[in-house]
Amino acid sequence: MMAKPIPRVADPDPPPLTEADREVLERAQAGDPTALGPVRELLAARPELWRQMGDLCGHAEDSLLAVLAGKSLLARESIRQRLAELKDEHLGPAPSPAERLAVDRVAVTWLQVYLADLDAAQGERAGGPQGAHLLRRQAAAQARHLAALKQLGVLRKLTRPAPKSFRLLPFPGVEGSGPDSGDERRPGA
Repeated sequence: MMAKPIPRVADPDPPPLTEADREVLERAQAGDPTALGPVRELLAARPELWRQMGDLCGHAEDSLLAVLAGKSLLARESIRQRLAELKDEHLGPAPSPAERLAVDRVAVTWLQVYLADLDAAQGERAGGPQGAHLLRRQAAAQARHLAALKQLGVLRKLTRPAPKSFRLLPFPGVEGSGPDSGDERRPGA
């Protein structure tokens, strides 16, 4: 059975913000140092606020989606759905927090690669320094994406539990091999 991912926001329907809460948030957003104490209290009481504001991966994804889709809500939501599907495919059952971070990086670099691909395709006729820049950007995005995939694989390999025991399987056509043979030597040793 596949484990359900842990939701990023604990309460899907938090109570609405009061006018005083909004005022504190606006003062803090504007950089008013007197709002620091009250905003800390508000964030402690309403963790969904700091989770949303502190979700840097989500902000990066939203920015890239806005560039990729432009004004098209259809394109934005379609790409967002594909991105969610991609994350689910890479997360697997019971992902660790480190795997979640690595999958977030894979997802962001996936968006970057395709943005660079589209820009390179649209600027293909530009030639000269602009065309060369687009090709370098495309190659760099691809390298970052492959590095993110590699790091996810390394992380999984390092965190995979060790096998419980090791038993030799019988070799077809070789008598005296396998777990019941009593011969503890390795074949060919």
